[in-house]
Amino acid sequence: MNRLKFVIFLLILCGISACASRPEIVRHDKAPDILTVHRDGTLEFRNRLLHEDDVIIYSDGRGGERAAVKVRVPFRTHGDFYRDSIVVERLGQDEIPAQN
Repeated sequence: MNRLKFVIFLLILCGISACASRPEIVRHDKAPDILTVHRDGTLEFRNRLLHEDDVIIYSDGRGGERAAVKVRVPFRTHGDFYRDSIVVERLGQDEIPAQN
């Protein structure tokens, strides 16, 4: 009887400890999302050109700019939404994009 209680105790302990923590995936290679505004006004995000109606640029309160980019949902189960907190980088006349 004591052996059965011990086995049940171990099973409960393993079950509780397995649900107590969840491994967190950390990606070190992920670069911050940057919206590039070219001198001619074209908008580029993740090597894709965006239409100006799908982007909202706002001040971040620290002298910089952030952007919200409209994300379209293909199956229309939910409406389109905006992904925000994207860093805005404006390229001037003599600047070229930095190579990673």
